Amino acid sequence: MVTVGEAYRVINNFENSTNKLPYFSDKQNFHIGNNYIIYEDQQIHWLEWLKTKDEDSDFKDVYNHIRCAPMLCYLADSLNFITYPVVNEIRAMKDVNNKNASQEAGTFRKKITYDMIKVPLIKLVK
Repeated sequence: MVTVGEAYRVINNFENSTNKLPYFSDKQNFHIGNNYIIYEDQQIHWLEWLKTKDEDSDFKDVYNHIRCAPMLCYLADSLNFITYPVVNEIRAMKDVNNKNASQEAGTFRKKITYDMIKVPLIKLVK
């Protein structure tokens, strides 16, 4: 198990603070119809979110409840996953169906699951 505290330390140590696809980090462009809290970048978004969680809790629960696909994408990018195909799929869906944030994040998690993320994350925790 990866704890929230361990995930926080890993994410805090990532050198790049932005998504590989900059347009995917623009929450106002990406989340339609939601209230926005603007973060300078997705790394800060993650760190601020994780500060609200119990550091001993399971990071899997956090990953599976995030409603921001750009946050999930940032983590996957930073763990060297190829995210272009899933990002393009989400953008195409948005253009056609105007999906909401939960659906966008759910689509991302179907392609890049927690079990996939956990493997490289554990390597960085150690």
